[in-house]
Amino acid sequence: MTGGARPILVIGDVIDDIIVVPAGPIRPETDTLSTIVSTQGGSAANVAAWLGSLGAAVRFVGRVGAGDGPRHRASLEAFGVEALIDEDPVLATGRIIVIVDGDRRSFLTDGGAARSLSPAVLDDEQLDAASALHLTGHSMLDAWRRVDTAALIPRAKAAGLDVTVDPSSAGFLRDIGAQTFLDTIAGTDVLLPNRAEAEALTGEEDPRLAAEALLEIVPAVVITLGGDGVFVAERGERGVHLPAPRVRVVDPTGAGDAFAAGFLAARYDGADVTVAARRAIVVAAGALGRAGGRPIACGRPPHRLRAASGAGCGNAAARRLAAAGGVARPGERRDARPTPETRAGYRDRVPIEAPSAADLARAESLIAIVPDFPTPGINFRDITPLLADADAFRAVIDGLLAPFEGTYDVVAGIEARGFLLAAAAAVAGHAGLVPIRKAGKLPRPAASVDYALEYATATIEMHDDIAPGTRVLLIDDVLATGGTIAAAQGLVERLGGTVAGTAVLLELTALGGRALTGDVHALFTV
Repeated sequence: MTGGARPILVIGDVIDDIIVVPAGPIRPETDTLSTIVSTQGGSAANVAAWLGSLGAAVRFVGRVGAGDGPRHRASLEAFGVEALIDEDPVLATGRIIVIVDGDRRSFLTDGGAARSLSPAVLDDEQLDAASALHLTGHSMLDAWRRVDTAALIPRAKAAGLDVTVDPSSAGFLRDIGAQTFLDTIAGTDVLLPNRAEAEALTGEEDPRLAAEALLEIVPAVVITLGGDGVFVAERGERGVHLPAPRVRVVDPTGAGDAFAAGFLAARYDGADVTVAARRAIVVAAGALGRAGGRPIACGRPPHRLRAASGAGCGNAAARRLAAAGGVARPGERRDARPTPETRAGYRDRVPIEAPSAADLARAESLIAIVPDFPTPGINFRDITPLLADADAFRAVIDGLLAPFEGTYDVVAGIEARGFLLAAAAAVAGHAGLVPIRKAGKLPRPAASVDYALEYATATIEMHDDIAPGTRVLLIDDVLATGGTIAAAQGLVERLGGTVAGTAVLLELTALGGRALTGDVHALFTV
């Protein structure tokens, strides 16, 4: 599936979530200290919000109670979603109380106005304008809505749409019956159940056996397994188990919706089912680290307005780039590879343009958090999923270079992950590369600088491979306390170079590194 400019069409529940995270076991008949968050939710609406945050064009259709339309529309439009939400004159907006116990959740659900929404409201014009259709099980709880859903799917297929369905609730599947649900979704392209839902539909505890049974109904099944990863199965292909990164779980609410959105966004970009599932795992992992079912909003116009505005959802650095007028259209790909005409020198090469904020947001979502690595209490930011994704890697390299366009002659990378970013940046920027290494790693005599650690000192070294006055762009992966970067800046100056700027992929702001380094261009901050 490739989306082009046509939106992914999502129809279903939009509700108000009340998320309760008790500080300990709930004590009957007395108080239990808890964190309580009220937010907009609903499985379908959450998927739309995550899709918008990932840069996909998305149109959402839903229903709320009288007077709540503007609030819920604004909430989704903040993610770039075109929200077509009408109001029920009688029923109130649906509400769910979510009680979180570690990675387990309990739901107390009142569907409210969402249960009065019929899939039949989607007309042929809306289907013809879309690239894909996503449905959730909450749209199929009532018999009359199941009839309408069963009629909608063939219409969507006739319009050339890929159809994905997330069953959404093992409890509701048991209420309506597995066969009734499977009959309703006949014609679906990809089914996205979790482990409990797959078992409810097939009676099989083993995800592989459940997938085999479900492939009798749909061509592809992607079963999410919580911390155990994902099992992907397609007709005629051998099933694949994809592991999940270890992450600190704050709230699992909405992680399944984030996974569905990550999957759909990747399919929108043309990825196959397995690659899409792999990317979706990373998006879901990011959702686990915060309370609530949606990403953090940063104010994007609906997809139909983005081409004109250039707006996107990303970090503060990306928004500064957008404000400076240097953002390309969402989804645009730039080619800065040297050609025979541009190899004559730096001044003649194709300029680096700032990536779209949507592309940066997608790249940031690929950074995995690994708890207790390399030592207990440390949340390690693993950038290897980002590096493995060509579009994300290209976006961050362009983002690191764009503010310094025309101001540097060589790029210096700081050991170790800084090498990966700096080497790619040097090629993209048509510049030379100078490595800055730990003591004893360089084969020839080198200049060195010592810098303080908490209880010791360390040394970095650099060859005298730059001429006096050479403008050097320093690149590293993370700015933490600032000691290493400050030492690298001093080393460049000791060798007669000029520090043209310093850029990092990620800044850990709480550690105050800028007190040592001065101004640093950070793509992402935590």
